[in-house]
Amino acid sequence: MDKKNIKQLWWNGARGDELVACPVDGKIVCINEYHGTYDLDWAVVYDKDGKEIARHNLLYVASIIWVDE
Repeated sequence: MDKKNIKQLWWNGARGDELVACPVDGKIVCINEYHGTYDLDWAVVYDKDGKEIARHNLLYVASIIWVDE
């Protein structure tokens, strides 16, 4: 799952289902970080220039729609 591209993320927000969609010409990538005794999975959102603009902990995500590759 590490470095796999994501199309959309859904989670249960305060007002119901909430969506994060891939920005125009950007991408969302699943990243795994190992911290010695545990690891974390993140959905990292990049803009068209490759700059990280958001990071979401996958522990709180309800659903992932993957990019068809």
